[in-house]
Amino acid sequence: DAAVSFIERHAREPFFLYLAYYTPHVPLESPEPWFSRTPAHLPLQRRQALAMIAAMDEGIGRVRATLRTQGIEQDTLVFFIGDNGAPLRPAAWNGSLNLPHTGEKGMLTDGGVRVPFVAAWPGTLPAGRVYEPAVISLDVAATAAAIAGLPADPALDGVNLLPFLTGEKSGPPHETLFWRWRSQAAVLEGKWKLVLLGTQRHLFDTSTPDGETRNLLATY
Repeated sequence: DAAVSFIERHAREPFFLYLAYYTPHVPLESPEPWFSRTPAHLPLQRRQALAMIAAMDEGIGRVRATLRTQGIEQDTLVFFIGDNGAPLRPAAWNGSLNLPHTGEKGMLTDGGVRVPFVAAWPGTLPAGRVYEPAVISLDVAATAAAIAGLPADPALDGVNLLPFLTGEKSGPPHETLFWRWRSQAAVLEGKWKLVLLGTQRHLFDTSTPDGETRNLLATY
């Protein structure tokens, strides 16, 4: 409701809207009418997770419908991004699935850092395309700044994704990507991903089916 109201008030001027859903997250809820539409045979927490996702999906649909009714859909770039992979430990909740990725929230394997990342800009970005090279949420700021006509800022770690998504530029946007979280660090370069966990070192070939389940450090 707040996002729709904001768009309606600012539709005739440039705006930035950051809409941060906490769902799906604890405390789990059973919002209606979405909860009643989930399969009754599923575990309660899984049904709650699906219902919360459905509620979010409908809300985002209202936001996009507002852009259309205000006549600014083709002037608005929308990013939808998850913040982290799902927790899988019984002490957290069991409402999520990370398959086929290894790990969970709080880890730097793909189960922790690989998340939904969707961009929509009708009339500019091709619809229905899957972009395979690795990108990162830091790219959003660099992309938005470039579209706004601002000069490139070396303080921004991200890359303007637009020319890659429209086909003006080829090749991957990043040679390397880096993460750090508490006692963990990781770097992705091409197909190789090195994960540091305290004193442990793990080297993975992300292009293979066994991905982050086979440590190749001794071989490479």
